[in-house]
Amino acid sequence: GSEEEQRKREKWRMQNAIDIATKEGTERGLKQGLKQGIEQGIEQGIEQGKKEEKVGIVKKMLNENIDIDTISRLTGLTKKEIESLK
Repeated sequence: GSEEEQRKREKWRMQNAIDIATKEGTERGLKQGLKQGIEQGIEQGIEQGKKEEKVGIVKKMLNENIDIDTISRLTGLTKKEIESLK
């Protein structure tokens, strides 16, 4: 029985080491994923804010009767995008 018990203990130690490594790897992966998700969310929020600001400026330009070609050249928006904001 001694040799069999030793094999069982070794098997248990190896499984325990695997379990610990798996848990640590999962925790690191979750932390990294969360960090990337937050960064991406911030980036998307900034881009959305820029877009909303540009739309507001284009609407003001349209209200000032600035021609669509000029608005397009200054904002980088297409004529179709600008016309959709009328």
